[in-house]
Amino acid sequence: MIPQAAKSINGTDVGILRELIRERTGIWIPERDLQRLEGIASVLIPSSGLQGWTAYLARLAADEDATGPLWRALIGHLTVPETFFSRDQAQLDAIEHQILPELIARNRDTRALRIWSAGCATGEEAYSLAMAVRRHLKPDSGWKVLILGTDLNDTYLGRARSGVFTQWSFRRMSVEERALDFEPAHGGWRISPELRRMVTFQHGNLVLDRYPDEEGQLHDMDLILCRNVFIYFDRSATADVLQKMTSTLRPGGFLITGHTELVGQDLQGLENRGFPGAMAHQRVPVHVTETASQGASVAEPEPLRIRRQARPHPRPSTPVTLADGLPREPSGLSELLIAGEAAANAGAYADARALAERAVALDEFAHEPYLLLATVAELEGETRRARGLLDQALYLEPSSIPAYLTLAALHHQEGNDDRARVLWHAGLDLLKRLNPEDRIPPLTGTPARVLMSEITSLLGVSA
Repeated sequence: MIPQAAKSINGTDVGILRELIRERTGIWIPERDLQRLEGIASVLIPSSGLQGWTAYLARLAADEDATGPLWRALIGHLTVPETFFSRDQAQLDAIEHQILPELIARNRDTRALRIWSAGCATGEEAYSLAMAVRRHLKPDSGWKVLILGTDLNDTYLGRARSGVFTQWSFRRMSVEERALDFEPAHGGWRISPELRRMVTFQHGNLVLDRYPDEEGQLHDMDLILCRNVFIYFDRSATADVLQKMTSTLRPGGFLITGHTELVGQDLQGLENRGFPGAMAHQRVPVHVTETASQGASVAEPEPLRIRRQARPHPRPSTPVTLADGLPREPSGLSELLIAGEAAANAGAYADARALAERAVALDEFAHEPYLLLATVAELEGETRRARGLLDQALYLEPSSIPAYLTLAALHHQEGNDDRARVLWHAGLDLLKRLNPEDRIPPLTGTPARVLMSEITSLLGVSA
């Protein structure tokens, strides 16, 4: 049954869909992106075998756990794997040089360490944690280490489990660093078997899942990384997930998020810990004191109450495939681009290229197809071709922020830092004209304020 709350958003089909997405995933689609959401649904409905919006919305609403094929296909369009190795070096340094040594010293009696990468996307963050842990604890150290990566998107999880990454994932890692833990593989580089064995990946829905869960893996965590996930949630979903994560931490454990993601949230049970260039939230440790009158122990208060404790849902038995989310014959520029993005995310690069080329033929003056073609070229390791396509996109649309930033990253990874800085400055100037919460690209792109923070960090200038 479609939730009553959904019907209050102008009573429109796309409004109902937006509310279902918020309820099942926590992702909030702003008004400015509703037209794109409508376009995505218009692509997905014909491929679902259902007759129109009414049947589609009813089937989504009936799947209370949001694990069926319709939800998996939709989620594939709502999440973007904005991750790569060494994305926030200051946070990684704080983890490796200060937080991990503190946790290892504290847990020396149990010789156990539990880490959760929540919203792990294609796995770069989880594997970065494994690299940091291995530099402290060798495989024969006798420690029991859990590094768990969870994500809503099963296609991304499949790529994470494969351990194979393209050059795009290494745009902040040097060739020498990459050679230590990766070996060439078809289409990219494969992570070492030792590091692959250190990480477990599983489907996870931060809004619906039950945690802490003593019967599963999500309990007594020493460290939780949940970076650039809360930016997609509304305030209520953020509060609920934050409270559940706090209860999932071991007393004294750390929660690390994006730099400004929890501004204005109630951090009950957490206290801030500052590190050079990074901030963490630490669960208030257990304190046992003696009362002056009786000499009795006063224990820590009861764990935080969880506001919403939904039943757990089973992990899907099969990953999302391209057929789950793509129509047989998309038409129109918007539909072609949406289908092409889904194909690229699923690793079907030939299909993505063909769809983008059809979009170019349909509108030779549109710059978006060239962005998609550049993404495919970069994923396939053809960086020179990618640069040419991005130059073409900027010729057609001189204010394309994604084109400036992607082109800057390509020049940076090839050692052309002077050109990269020019492009980063151009992108930064455009970002400053936007509302801080505007997202790039549309729907689930990173907010402008987060991109500005990353670019200013790279440039060493103040925004």
